[in-house]
Amino acid sequence: MGRMSDEWYIKNAPVRDGEVEVDAGAIVSNGADKGAYVQCWVWVPDPDEEMPGSAVIETPASAETVVSMLDEHGIDDCDKDDAVVLWADALRDALERDPRANRLEVSAARGQRVTHHGWNGAAWSEWWSGCATMDTLTESEAEAVEDAITAADAALAEFAARMQQQTDA
Repeated sequence: MGRMSDEWYIKNAPVRDGEVEVDAGAIVSNGADKGAYVQCWVWVPDPDEEMPGSAVIETPASAETVVSMLDEHGIDDCDKDDAVVLWADALRDALERDPRANRLEVSAARGQRVTHHGWNGAAWSEWWSGCATMDTLTESEAEAVEDAITAADAALAEFAARMQQQTDA
């Protein structure tokens, strides 16, 4: 098969509306390999401008991935899985109330990231104690996550205190 027309490359260029776009008269550059480079427009938001689409904030799927965070609060092994769920719920609640986080979604880690090794070895773009994302966040979104972590940590501290009271009783 011979070289395709410039129009074919332009028509078949992968686009994402509002993020990567191609004009009808874009420049097409052929290389030595099969295929071509197609000139495109890439949207780059200002630092505090809301970015298109949603961003996922992942939380640990089990206590195994955040043992040190739970140990800091003195949470017993038998309560750690409950504590992870409580922490993630508190984080989600805080982000849902924060207008700076309107495009952020909270989700439990998936795939290989559910293991301790996978969580710590993932190629996160942002990583905090207890949650991370592979998406790019604006400065104000990152601040919203940090504030939500503070709220989730407070909920975890209250949980630990309740568990200690039950143990002492």
